Amino acid sequence: YAYHTKDDEDITDDNVIYLKIIPNIKKKLSSSEDYFEVPISEFVLDRFEKESLMAALENSGRMLIGSEVEIVDPEVKYFTINIILRYFDNVDKSSISSNIRSVLNKYFLNINRSDIIPKSDLISLIENIEGVDTCDVFFLSKENEMAKKNGYYYDSYGLMIPVMKNEDPQIGFDAYGNIVMDKGCVYIPRGGWKDANDNYYTVTPEEGKLGPLNIFFHTPVDSTSYNIEMQRKLNNLMK
Repeated sequence: YAYHTKDDEDITDDNVIYLKIIPNIKKKLSSSEDYFEVPISEFVLDRFEKESLMAALENSGRMLIGSEVEIVDPEVKYFTINIILRYFDNVDKSSISSNIRSVLNKYFLNINRSDIIPKSDLISLIENIEGVDTCDVFFLSKENEMAKKNGYYYDSYGLMIPVMKNEDPQIGFDAYGNIVMDKGCVYIPRGGWKDANDNYYTVTPEEGKLGPLNIFFHTPVDSTSYNIEMQRKLNNLMK
C-alpha cells in the first residue's frame, strides 16, 4: 500500500512515497500453523527484506526523479473476533467451531482490503457453514479497550482525550462496528491483553479460554421441524 502525506501540515516530506508492505503470510505458515498462530514478527519486513526491496526498486528504473521512497514499519493493532451463534441442535459444536476457524483462516490469508474489515464478510462466510442458522459478529480492539480502562486516549495530534465512565469511544470502528484500517497500521486478530472488564484474551486460540477468536453457542434450533418448515417455504417459492 503506497501513500503520501501531502494533505498534512508538514511540507518537508511531500516528495516522499511511503510504502506499507505486508509479507505474504501464506508463504510463512508452517504445516501446523494457521493465520491465528503465525508469530507477529512475520507480519513485518525484516532489515534484509527491506534492503532487497529497495534495491529492486532502484534497479527497476521506474522511480520518479525528485521522489523518495520509504518503507514504513506499520503499527500493529490487535483485535478479537467474537461470534454469537444460533445453531442446529443435531450438529456437533466442535465441528462448527473447527469449520469457522478454517474459513476465517482462509479469509484473513487472502484479504487485500485497505479500508475496513467488514463484519458482513465474516457473517456471510459463517452462515454458510453446515450447522449454523444465523450469527452475529462483533470486534473488540485492544486500543479501544485500553481507552475505556484508562479513561483516556491520544488522538492523531497527540492530544489526550478523556473517556468518561461507561463511555465507549469506539476508537478504530465505524458506525456499523467494522474495523477502520489506518494506512500506517496492520490489523491482526491476537490476544495477550485485557479488556475494559479485566477479561484476559490469550495470544492465540486456546480451548476453553477467551482469545483472538471466540465462538459463543447461544441459541439451539430444533433441526427437524425447522428444516421441514424451511424446505416447505423454499418449495413454495420455487413453484
